[in-house]
Amino acid sequence: MADPNILETHVRATAGVNLLEGVGMVEAPRGSLIHHYQVSPEGGIVWANLIVATGHNNLAIGRSIQQVSELSIHGNKKRPLQNRDYCGRLR
Repeated sequence: MADPNILETHVRATAGVNLLEGVGMVEAPRGSLIHHYQVSPEGGIVWANLIVATGHNNLAIGRSIQQVSELSIHGNKKRPLQNRDYCGRLR
């Protein structure tokens, strides 16, 4: 902390490739986001696979829409079909 260069405005951080493949997972509003990358020895991305939360939840979303719509079609008004986004918020 006593180094006067710590306040220097001309700062450049450099990083190198330490692995050619990596996987990460973070929690997002709609569920888990999984990202998987492969890079070249120079650090360029050569392959990427992102699995977003909607992909995880697609089956459950489809089944719940089907159940609610079947109840609505058969005259059950207890659970009306509502317009929701993928986060479950009413539109």
